Amino acid sequence: MFDQLTGDDLYAEILLLLDQGKAVVVVEGPDDLDALDSHIDDGACYAIPGYGKTSVIDAIRLADADDARQVIAILDRDWTGILDDPIDSENVVYTDWYDLDATILRVGDNYLRVAASFCDPVSMKRHIARSVLDNALDFAVRPAVAVGAIRLVAREQSMNLRARDFPMGEIVDLDGGQPDLRKTAVIAVASASNARPKEHLDVVADVLATTYSRIEMNYRYCSGHDLLSALSVVMRKRWRSSASAGTVAKAVRAAFSCVELMQTTFFAEVKAWGESRSVNVWNCRGILAPTPGIVSVPAPRVRTTAPLGQATSS
Repeated sequence: MFDQLTGDDLYAEILLLLDQGKAVVVVEGPDDLDALDSHIDDGACYAIPGYGKTSVIDAIRLADADDARQVIAILDRDWTGILDDPIDSENVVYTDWYDLDATILRVGDNYLRVAASFCDPVSMKRHIARSVLDNALDFAVRPAVAVGAIRLVAREQSMNLRARDFPMGEIVDLDGGQPDLRKTAVIAVASASNARPKEHLDVVADVLATTYSRIEMNYRYCSGHDLLSALSVVMRKRWRSSASAGTVAKAVRAAFSCVELMQTTFFAEVKAWGESRSVNVWNCRGILAPTPGIVSVPAPRVRTTAPLGQATSS
């Protein structure tokens, strides 16, 4: 059922919500909503998942064609600005980094608080102190950049490679060294679609090594899923955690505070969008005072669910 959703379906739901007199904030999926829902003023806005970037973009284009100014989409940046052009709409903003999870991990010390809650703090501090890295997140950045390089190569050179749900435990260097690029190439080739000819491993390995050296330690190429997966591997194998990657991801999103949200660029862009429409989008009570002249009426929190749809891959 999920993969049957179209932009038309999503826009139909948006129109129903707009008829109730509130603005609509659309995010790509339920995980994004989990991170942002508590920060969105439900007296002024409905926040809903679109279940995939394609359906959200199509719905926004329909909204723009109808001049529906009270709907905004928060999209993952993905390859925007690198391989893709931004959507030409004043009703679209992008996450600061590759996706929302990567953005959350980048601001503040969220990941450290979460790691400390699941790990033995002494083991964690000793392990970090013995490494050559600047901070704990860098244990995840190096392998995440390697998988990001696979995604980049696949897009730039139209290679048949797979990076989705990458087994990060196979390539993470637990002491903070370089990831195993050869093994990264092996996995990306072996798990690729059988509907197309397989790539030659040596060619992929060479291209991957060149690409990785060009973007090494560049956080812009890290997906949040890969970062969280790699971080959970280090947590389990070196910091005495038993938490799965999914558990760590949920905790990171739940721990995302207003203080951290306000450090992001997309926070300011969404706020400015709301001000231009006399809507208070954000609800960081006690930290962010309502803008003068903008009315926000408190209302009971109702979790509104959009039609279910397709989650896109990168």
